[in-house]
Amino acid sequence: MHRALDIDELVCLICEQLTGDTSTLARLARVCRSFWEPAVTQLWRSSHLQPWHLMRLLPDRLLNLQKGQYLPYDIGWLAGVPTEPDWTRFRLHSPLIYHFNLIVGARTSPSGTSPPTTDVGGLQALAALVTHFGPVLPNLRSLSVALDTSSDLPLVLPLLSPTITSFALDRSYCANDVVVKGLEYAVFIQSLPERTPYLRELSLRFRASSDEGLDSAISSTVRSLTSLMELTLDLDPTPSLFTALSVNSSLRTIKWTNADVYQATRIRNPQPLAFDSLTSLTVLHISYSHIFNFFEMFHFPALRHVKISFQGCQGYLGGDWLTTSMANLLQGLARFEKLTTLTLDFTHGLAGRMRLLASDLEPLLACLKMHTLKILPDHTDWVSRAKSLHVEWRDQHIVQMMTSWPALRRLVLPSGHGSARKTSVTLGSLALISTFCPHLQYLGIPVNIDSFNVYTPLPDPAPTVQTFAFGSASYLDAWPLIQAAAARFIRHLFPNARILAHGLHHRDAEHFRAMFG
Repeated sequence: MHRALDIDELVCLICEQLTGDTSTLARLARVCRSFWEPAVTQLWRSSHLQPWHLMRLLPDRLLNLQKGQYLPYDIGWLAGVPTEPDWTRFRLHSPLIYHFNLIVGARTSPSGTSPPTTDVGGLQALAALVTHFGPVLPNLRSLSVALDTSSDLPLVLPLLSPTITSFALDRSYCANDVVVKGLEYAVFIQSLPERTPYLRELSLRFRASSDEGLDSAISSTVRSLTSLMELTLDLDPTPSLFTALSVNSSLRTIKWTNADVYQATRIRNPQPLAFDSLTSLTVLHISYSHIFNFFEMFHFPALRHVKISFQGCQGYLGGDWLTTSMANLLQGLARFEKLTTLTLDFTHGLAGRMRLLASDLEPLLACLKMHTLKILPDHTDWVSRAKSLHVEWRDQHIVQMMTSWPALRRLVLPSGHGSARKTSVTLGSLALISTFCPHLQYLGIPVNIDSFNVYTPLPDPAPTVQTFAFGSASYLDAWPLIQAAAARFIRHLFPNARILAHGLHHRDAEHFRAMFG
């Protein structure tokens, strides 16, 4: 064996590159002893673990194995008590298990016609082991649980331990539990501070409307978890939940979605409250009638990262709403002086071809620390363009962004249509990138080369740009001499960048291939 493979860090790096390739990792673990531990560690991390995976580490004589219809095994119960020799293989592997994604729920055949099967028996057997013999996964750091019914929650309790720093509870498989049982989940959630006191990440995906009892349990749990940094909520909360969360000083990140609730959110608060320490906020599928008031009801003085995805919760977004209300939202976001990253995603929330005024984004120029601005969709599908967002950008808008945001690293703008499918942005607006945006890495905007002057001096290169993407409103239909000069200008300006085309009209796509190959 080569001496380089005696370096543990190098072997671990090799195994990390094989994440997901379980067959290769399994073969690598059988090569030699020095490969065994890093390969098996990554194998357990890559595998979609089920209780029967762990239980099969015990001798078969202790298990009541039944051939599963859709799983290799269904384990009904323990057929005996493990003795000390029976634990040998289990204890060899269990310290290497740091992440456990536990899915216990209804499963159907690929055709969807067969009755579901479950692996509840394996979970019962695993819970029994923990109850009688103590923690069997001593180094578990992350536990993700997707349950079919809330009646299985007591079986998850024994698996919780103080070593866990990340926990996710998911009702993805809720065919048998259509209505969330707030009391059962509330009791379970209230047990988290005692069993997982060092939790740093908590994800609760209930996909349903909440009630006062469940929200009270969530807020009290968050207050008790003094190390909690990130909270993910997938539910429609009562008005009191965010009010209670605002007093938690440790929270740095909130990800809130009601994407699977399909009803208007009830967030209202008569008195503005502050999330003093929150630095990152993600809001998905929120009722658009309340998103503008959301930033008036709650203050975020330390907020740096914001993502808002409009999913059409109360119907698709109409043109009148977009033109009259977006300015208010952007003005509210502009008050966050520390804002560095902003993503506005309209991809799934548009009713038709909507128009956004470029001047509405001018308040954001006050966020001098901005390094990422993404407004999606960033391109239009010309085959089916019934739903798209149009912004009529001009050179002055691009120049203002570059001169106002010296730390800019990523700029992605939706394509804007002029009078005839053309954007008004010219290559001249990009000439000063190297001067004003020395850190820019990704640029995706529409460009028009129709009036490009072939005698334009070549600009100073911007070597930091790794990707330049033409937006769908880019207009590349020009004389071959102009196309050649424009291609030379772009290649000189972005010497290290990949040149891409996003959703170009078929004629412009042909011109793009002629210009850049």
